[in-house]
Amino acid sequence: MLKRVAKALNATLFGHLIARVGSFMLVPLFLSRWSASLYGEYMALFAAVSYLAGLDIGMQLAAVNRLTKAYSRKDLDEYRLVQHSALAFYLCVAAGATLLAIFLAILLPIPRWIGLRLTTPSIATSVIIVLAMYVLWSFPTRLITSTYQTMGNLARSQWVTNSQQVLGVVVTVVVLLLGGGMLSIAFTQVALLCAPLMLVLWDVHTHAPELFPGIAGAKFSVLTDLFHPSLLFALLVVANLVAFQGSVLLVSATFGGVAVAVFSVSRTLINVIREVLYSFGVALWPDLARFEATGELEKLRGVHRLMVFGTCVVAIALGTCVWFEGSLIITIWTRGRFVPDVTLLRLLVVFTILQT
Repeated sequence: MLKRVAKALNATLFGHLIARVGSFMLVPLFLSRWSASLYGEYMALFAAVSYLAGLDIGMQLAAVNRLTKAYSRKDLDEYRLVQHSALAFYLCVAAGATLLAIFLAILLPIPRWIGLRLTTPSIATSVIIVLAMYVLWSFPTRLITSTYQTMGNLARSQWVTNSQQVLGVVVTVVVLLLGGGMLSIAFTQVALLCAPLMLVLWDVHTHAPELFPGIAGAKFSVLTDLFHPSLLFALLVVANLVAFQGSVLLVSATFGGVAVAVFSVSRTLINVIREVLYSFGVALWPDLARFEATGELEKLRGVHRLMVFGTCVVAIALGTCVWFEGSLIITIWTRGRFVPDVTLLRLLVVFTILQT
C-alpha cells in the first residue's frame, strides 16, 4: 500500500507543481502581452463559464468511488454497468448543455452583467461558447482518464493529466508569443482535451479491453443509485464554485478587470497551500475506498486521523511563509505590474488554514 500511495502522491504533487510553475510562467507572459484589465476580464469570463461544472452534480466522484470498489472486488459486471451508465449520463449532459450554452450566450448580455469594459460583446460571446464546450466535454473525458485510478493505479491517471498540463502550458506560451487573443487561448483548451483521451482509449483497448468505455450497458436504475452519493459530492462542487468563481464575478462587476487580476494572482499563490494538502487526500483516496469496500474500518480510521494531523501541520507551516513573504513573491512574479494587496493576501492565508 505504501508504495502505491507514494507513487500516487508523487504524481499528484508533480501535477500541482506543473500547474503552479505553469502559472508562474504564464501570468507574467499574459501581463506582458495583454493589459492587466484584459487579463482580468478573461478570468471573469472563465469564472462565469465555470459554473457549468455544477452540472456534474458530483457524478464523477461518486462513479469513480463505486468503480474502484467494484474493481477491488473483481466484480466486472458491476464495473461495466456503472461505467456505461455514468458515461451515458455525461454524454447527454455535455451535448444538451452545449446547445443551451450557445443559445444563452447569444441571447443574454452576459458580458455586461460581469462588468467587461475592454472585450467586445462578439468576442466575449464566442469565448463563452468555446470555454463552455471545454468545461462540459471535460466531464466524459475525466471519467475515461480515471480508468487507471479505478484499477488502483491513481499515479497513471494523474500522469495523463500531468502530460496534458505540460502540453497546455507549452501551447499557451506559443499562442501568446504569436499574438493570440482570448478566442485563440479558449480554442487551445478545447483542443487539448482530445490528445490524452485518444491515448487512454488506445491503451485501455490494448491492455484492459474488458474495461473499455461504452454506453451499451447503461441503465437508469444504476444512475439513480449513484445520484444519492453524487448529490453529497455535488454540495462540495457547488460550494467550491460559489466560493472561488462567484468571488471573481463579484470583484469583476464591482471593481473591474485590474481588481480581478490582483485578486486572482493572490488566490493563485494561496492555492499552492491548498493543492499541497489536496494531494495527500487524492493519493489516499483509492485505498480509503478499498478499506471501506473490504470492511477494514480500523485501517481507514487510522489513515484518516494521520491525514488530518499532517494536513493541519503543513497548512500552518506554508501559511506562515506566505504571510510574511507573499507580497514580495507576487511583486517579483508579476514583475511589478501591479501592487499586491497585503491585507487581502493575509486574509486568504487565514481562511485557507481554518478551512483545512
